[in-house]
Amino acid sequence: MRRLLATALMFVSVAAFADDTPSTTPAQATRTEVGQLAPTFALETVDGSTFDLEAQRGKVVLLNFWATWCPPCIEEMPALRDRVFARFEGDDFAMLCIAREEDSPKIRAFAKKRKVTVLPMAGDVDRSVYAQYAEHTIPRNVVLDREGRIVFQSFGFEEPEFTEMVETIAELVGDEAPE
Repeated sequence: MRRLLATALMFVSVAAFADDTPSTTPAQATRTEVGQLAPTFALETVDGSTFDLEAQRGKVVLLNFWATWCPPCIEEMPALRDRVFARFEGDDFAMLCIAREEDSPKIRAFAKKRKVTVLPMAGDVDRSVYAQYAEHTIPRNVVLDREGRIVFQSFGFEEPEFTEMVETIAELVGDEAPE
């Protein structure tokens, strides 16, 4: 009986320590602030080119952090394609969807299945880029002005926040056309 009780107690203890629920809120987990220069990085995109954030100065930039297994990220992808990329693609705008802990083959398969192959995507396999911006919680969007300063941040996918993000990009790009 004691052995059974000890074994049960051990499993409960292990389960308690195995819980990977974050101890901070998504807002507390954000490592960047509106107004600061965005942390720079360079990533190889799924098409083999390099996206160097420093080289994007002079453009409005949207960074989207996501993962293939994340339900809100999956829900957000068509909106990113239709309401952001299709509207703002051009010389004044750059965008990169950064898949946290994902590699190019997995990202390409996801993009094909979800019909979002038009979106510029890259993998952050070791999470080193994401770690500069946040500890946890995706999707996460970061909008940068032409000088590379963060002007908007959000986490999760909620329509009012997404609309605010699109309006922020439109204002920065100088596109006042209706969504």
